[in-house]
Amino acid sequence: YIKYYQSLNKEKTRQKNYLEAAEINQEDDYILKQVRKRIKQIDKEQENFMALSMKLIKANTEYLNAYENITSIKGLGQKSGIVLLYLFLRYPNASSQQITALTGLDPVQRESGTSLKHKTRMSKQGISLVRGLLYMPILSTVQHNDEMKRFYERLVESGKVKMSAQIAVMRKVVLLAHSLYKNNEKYDETKYLNFI
Repeated sequence: YIKYYQSLNKEKTRQKNYLEAAEINQEDDYILKQVRKRIKQIDKEQENFMALSMKLIKANTEYLNAYENITSIKGLGQKSGIVLLYLFLRYPNASSQQITALTGLDPVQRESGTSLKHKTRMSKQGISLVRGLLYMPILSTVQHNDEMKRFYERLVESGKVKMSAQIAVMRKVVLLAHSLYKNNEKYDETKYLNFI
């Protein structure tokens, strides 16, 4: 299911890019209509995917409890919850470090000779479909979660470039969700304050 959803995401991106170029080039109205129609179809398929995923989760008490623990993080929505649950169920014995690697959010320092004064970037290893599906939803958490927003702002103020700060926030959200999953707990701001 997750792979299929990711394939729909990629197709929608292609269709939207094509539509944008077609509108600029004033392509035939029939072509524009068909592309818009396909984008709407993809949106509907993705809605159906979410509905089916939630149906499967709700049918299993253990899955539902884990999903509710994960999404107890303020700002973490349905899609992120489903994808993270999929990841944690697939790798039940993974450590925090392994989860970070699996999502490709482990930082890599670019080196040149003896100099280490290069920007840190995502390793981009791990499960690309998970990373791809989590990127935008988790970044939106910064806008809806005051703790994560403050964490992000602290990083930027300390001199980190915005992309590095965004990656750090994504990594923090994933690790926090993993901790809630492993400990079978809901998010408690007072308990997890030092985690942020």
